[in-house]
Amino acid sequence: MEVVDDGLPVPLRGVKQRAALGFLLLHANEVVATSRLLRALWQQTTPPTARKMLQNAVADIRRLLVPGPSGAPTAALLTHAPGYLLHLDADRIDLRRFERLTSRGRSELAAGAWRSAARSLREALGMWRGAALADLVEKGIRWPELAAVQEHRLAAFEDCFDAELACGRHHEIVGDLEALAETEPPRERLHGQLMVALYRSGRQTDALGVYRRTHAALVDDLGIEPGRELRELHRMILDHDPALDLPPGDNGAPPRPLLSLGGGPPDPGSGGRSHAAAALSSDPPPAPTAPQRARVTAVLATAGLNDGTPLDRAEAACRHAVAATRAEIERFGGVVADSVGPMTLGVFGWPGRGAPTGTPAQDDAERAVCAALAIRDRFPAAAADPATPGAHPVRAAVRTAVATGDLLAVPRADAPPRIISGGVIDACLRLLASTAPGGVLVCDTTNEASRQAVVYCSDCAPAGGWEPLGALPEGRCAPGPEGGGERELVVLRGLLERVRRRNRPHLVTLLGEPGSARTTGLMLGLQQSVDALPTVVRCLWGGGPASGADTAPSALASIARAYAGVADTDTREAAEGRLADAVRGLVGAGDLAAWLISHLLPLMVRDDRSPEAYKAMRWFLEEIAAQRPLIVVIEDLDRADDDLLEFIGDLVERVSPVPLLVMAIARPELLRRRPGWGTGRFDATTITLDPADPPDAPAQDHSRETARAARP
Repeated sequence: MEVVDDGLPVPLRGVKQRAALGFLLLHANEVVATSRLLRALWQQTTPPTARKMLQNAVADIRRLLVPGPSGAPTAALLTHAPGYLLHLDADRIDLRRFERLTSRGRSELAAGAWRSAARSLREALGMWRGAALADLVEKGIRWPELAAVQEHRLAAFEDCFDAELACGRHHEIVGDLEALAETEPPRERLHGQLMVALYRSGRQTDALGVYRRTHAALVDDLGIEPGRELRELHRMILDHDPALDLPPGDNGAPPRPLLSLGGGPPDPGSGGRSHAAAALSSDPPPAPTAPQRARVTAVLATAGLNDGTPLDRAEAACRHAVAATRAEIERFGGVVADSVGPMTLGVFGWPGRGAPTGTPAQDDAERAVCAALAIRDRFPAAAADPATPGAHPVRAAVRTAVATGDLLAVPRADAPPRIISGGVIDACLRLLASTAPGGVLVCDTTNEASRQAVVYCSDCAPAGGWEPLGALPEGRCAPGPEGGGERELVVLRGLLERVRRRNRPHLVTLLGEPGSARTTGLMLGLQQSVDALPTVVRCLWGGGPASGADTAPSALASIARAYAGVADTDTREAAEGRLADAVRGLVGAGDLAAWLISHLLPLMVRDDRSPEAYKAMRWFLEEIAAQRPLIVVIEDLDRADDDLLEFIGDLVERVSPVPLLVMAIARPELLRRRPGWGTGRFDATTITLDPADPPDAPAQDHSRETARAARP
């Protein structure tokens, strides 16, 4: 990266200053959120002083943007909520000049002006002196925007080679083609151009050698055969097909174009067909369509089968998973572009396809994320093979990634677009590598575009992506009405689903007024979700005591009593019998059962506070959750003693991987006692409730007993 003022370079000091300016230049004249800048500058772990370091870098950049000789500022870095805006003339950024030149060259290429197109594209490519922001890449920067820029550059090379081959310059470009094809083995269009250039240069053997190497690379690395166009070109070279010859342009007539492996421009002298296509068929096919580049949101899903799936039914399981994925993509208005084995690619926003009539383009990201959530919800509940009732269930765990970016594809009238390449697919593959089975990850761009309709788990998002918890019922992409309508309820439902799918405990702290209409309504809404789950979820409630009482013994004791079925009127002997039956039903009748009973019984009947009692309770809850998913609700945590706070704070970290959701309801005073409560952990989420009642909340005289009475 280089900044030039009046022909002289402006010094840029420090990697963070260079990276901040580079990222802002890639998004010039756009508002870039501070959180997005922080993720771009610190891609692994963000240090506590990151915001201060970013502010220092911004101040340094502003000192560089001094007025030019005329006195008028040429650029300005503005603070614009929720981040920064770098305002400047696009002509002052060489990348934007490159994009304009390539756009002009492609227009000339489409019009058949081969020589003008070659000049424009060569001028654009001549601006490059290496990889984009190579100095930052050397420091470990890996931005999706840089991958998109590199894709744009490679596409410009291919368009330029098309124009120069059409002008008969095959001898001049063989060297450039060989060098570029060596570094880009998967690009079939590039290798096809090299084959044609070698063939026209009298090097048929070398042209066939390029095909053999390309074929071997695709089969060995990706497990796929070359495309139809490259195979046809190979046949034409073997047959010395006259369609590959380049007739001279007589009487000032323009030379004919090349058979283009990307859908190059048509030959004006052949009725809209390429020269090669005209020679291949006596019955002319429809005119080929040139590739188009569009901004889309892609959904990439892949299904994995567990070890218990019988081998003879693996194919049927894969078909079922792909069919379910395709159905959800199409239900939300997407287009299924391709399916390979268990992997399915859906596209939202391709011009003229998929979206329902009247759907605005900005909804593409929302509909794509909602489709991904629907795919997630189809498994494993819908994983049984419907063709074989009563057979061994197919356990399909679908991982799904959603990303927004550029896609290069060939439009087709009666079929999905034929994908050529695009940074959006690479972004999906990177996200998919970090996605847990049964999970969904979303890129930064999609996250920002869909936040009005989708709730994300910011506390538990893994590095490199955002995890959506659910769609808001009032969102434009919601498939139907739901009860509740609260963002907080969507978060709770999503976290419960996350706990179930991943078998990992999670702590949720609800900061509000226990027993209020909002808290009660939220718990009732979650209860409805629990009742609708295909897998039974047990809910245990540690109720709050009378005013002024200590919650520590009553909360844990009420949880143990609820599971064992001990009533307040039971004698000690009856309570011990019920507890013994419950514990032995969990762990059998051995030493562990005896140890648990000996420490849980004092906790239940005389509020024992010993460390062994807390240890036994932790073990007890772990065993319950191992049997079926468990929700533990504890009220009035702000009034608990230090022992209970330590127990709840460490519970999800110290138990084994089990589906356990711990919900602590507390007043905001809890954070004054424990300022760091639940922060800096992927297994903890804090939700602050608005004190105002929602419009559809129950009346204020509904107490916490209303919610408690509805629990299973």
